[in-house]
Amino acid sequence: MPLECRWILSRLATATEECASGFTEGTYDFALATQSAYRFWLYELCDVFLELTKPIRNLPEGDPKKQLIQDVLLYVVEAGLRMLHPMMPFITEELYHRLPHFETLGTDSIMLADYPRNIPFKDEQVEAAIKTIMECVHSSRSMKAAYQLTNKNKPDVWLACADEETFTLLSTNAYIVETLGVVGAVLVIKSADEKDVPKGCGLTVVTKDINLHMMLKDFINIDAEVAKLQKGKALLQ
Repeated sequence: MPLECRWILSRLATATEECASGFTEGTYDFALATQSAYRFWLYELCDVFLELTKPIRNLPEGDPKKQLIQDVLLYVVEAGLRMLHPMMPFITEELYHRLPHFETLGTDSIMLADYPRNIPFKDEQVEAAIKTIMECVHSSRSMKAAYQLTNKNKPDVWLACADEETFTLLSTNAYIVETLGVVGAVLVIKSADEKDVPKGCGLTVVTKDINLHMMLKDFINIDAEVAKLQKGKALLQ
């Protein structure tokens, strides 16, 4: 199963656990329940997982990977609606009836469906791996924003890794950085090969084990950027 699928299932497990705790007598915490549901739907399902499902639209119908991701998406949306139902009863009821294959869900109303509990997909290792990848995504976005590059501008990126584990992780999942970072090709290299990165790149440190190089020379006015840096340097003196 793709890493992002295992991650969203793990995040669903955490969100449902927190929501159930927030609604339980003795540990009642409505703020915890609403914040957990909000975080899951907006920042995890929509901002990350849904964006990563977009490239599969280009795959042919019946492709095993496409079918798997669609199945995971339906599963987490259906469970997410049941999780959200006590807080938003009417809209979740309407959306529940609009789910694909609604007739197979086993109940005619979300009000009669079980509240999601004990989802057995929590995986801290997967969450740690996605956290590392998302740090690369955020660094890519920050560098693009610093140089006022839009989503139409997709510079190539080099990720230089100091250890073998990080190198393997990013090599296998470079498409996540490419998709969410809205960049061009993502090339993962080892720190020893960092000297071979082409000239014209900007550099930012992602973590102690990862450096990110972004090809900027074709997207910015280098002379103007140098002048801006010199002006800032003069103000500090």
